[in-house]
Amino acid sequence: EIAFHYTSTKKLTSIRSKGLQTDMPRRNGSAFGSGIYAGTNPHAFLSYGNVGIVLLYLPGCTRQVANINFFHQDSSSDENDDTIDTIRGNKLMAEGLRGTTFPKSPYFDELVIQRCEQALPLLLFPTEITNNPDLLFELQRGLQKLVDNAFNDSRTTVVRRILPSMEDLQFEHDLRSKHQKRAAKKIVAVAAPVVLVAAVRETFECLG
Repeated sequence: EIAFHYTSTKKLTSIRSKGLQTDMPRRNGSAFGSGIYAGTNPHAFLSYGNVGIVLLYLPGCTRQVANINFFHQDSSSDENDDTIDTIRGNKLMAEGLRGTTFPKSPYFDELVIQRCEQALPLLLFPTEITNNPDLLFELQRGLQKLVDNAFNDSRTTVVRRILPSMEDLQFEHDLRSKHQKRAAKKIVAVAAPVVLVAAVRETFECLG
């Protein structure tokens, strides 16, 4: 099936040579355990990088996890289950009957692909393409149709266009703000030594 992964341009050299890795350090955390994080909704995780990757993945045996703390509560959880190939999670959960939880909407459904050989990067695209949702949706449907014809015995995989709720939009805004603040801190951390070196140099030149 077709999915989308966002990353930074500085990681592309490694991805081109080694592919997507399940054990790479993640600056945005790994709420649902280790693996390759992706989504079937190309708009949900834009803030996780400045370049998008269309990837082909094998879902295999898929498990929907109940909540974000799933792997932290049970050391014998599905993260250690070799029979599970893909974890599906969602950070926006609602309380159901008898203590159950369920995703409030599928907009932020995340795929956590458990093995490197399940994911094949196909195409790079600039995040600006998401400003044209009609074009991106047609691209997604077209690629999925090609995949179905080539690998799925022409079985049709339904590609749904997922529209965000107000709560999804608020969560997306908060997520983007958090990532922007983190990026700003990195810029300050890098800039501070440069400013210090420049000040020291200027001081020595004045003394000279």
